[in-house]
Amino acid sequence: MTIKQPSQFTLDILVSPQPTLENFVVAKNHAQHGIELIEVLKRQTTLWQTSGHHDPELEIIYIWGPTGSGKSHLLKALHHQAQQNDINALFLQAGSSLWSYLEYGNVFVHRVYFIDNVDQLNPNEQSSFFRLLIEAKENEEILIIATGSESVHGLSLRTDISSRLASGLNFQLHILQDNEKIVAINEFSLARGLHIPKDIAPWLIQHFHRDLPSLLSLIEALDHYSLQSKRAITLPLVRDLLKTTS
Repeated sequence: MTIKQPSQFTLDILVSPQPTLENFVVAKNHAQHGIELIEVLKRQTTLWQTSGHHDPELEIIYIWGPTGSGKSHLLKALHHQAQQNDINALFLQAGSSLWSYLEYGNVFVHRVYFIDNVDQLNPNEQSSFFRLLIEAKENEEILIIATGSESVHGLSLRTDISSRLASGLNFQLHILQDNEKIVAINEFSLARGLHIPKDIAPWLIQHFHRDLPSLLSLIEALDHYSLQSKRAITLPLVRDLLKTTS
């Protein structure tokens, strides 16, 4: 049997895994809004899968929180899900050249618009975004899912945009604390039948990507490498895999 070398594993795991709703972890200290949000988003993806449509009563979903809270993770997960179900969707962020293609003539041609970090939009992009918000209000076929770093009341945007965002569903996200990440890593390991030493999860948070999906992806890689190399999962094995020093 050929054993993959640590460098080969590292090439696989240094790239964060595809964001999904399933590998998003809600901060337990602020669980209510996060759980409600995931339920709403899963309901939408189910509708995409079964009917190709979204809930006509939903026009706008606004998700806000600080950097690292998972806003972009959720938006990318939803965009990927929409593409998988052949939903005509467009992903936009500040500075994207796609803003110039937002409209074809005077008709909005996409059914779902994902707008990441709306607080970073320049004045021209804000104008296009406002026209899109108006269109979504008048056309039940359009759904807008947007993210920002502040609540609608704290956004550095035109007030007419903020008020439109406020009219939709608003959800706040919080950053996972390190102790919550450690719990998530250990629970994930146990679910795979792994009993990893207590020092591994804290060490990973300090020496590897801090986002949870990447950390869990590393646990999977460690599981495979441990089996193939016939070595127990220990801190030296982790260092060997990552080719780092403590």
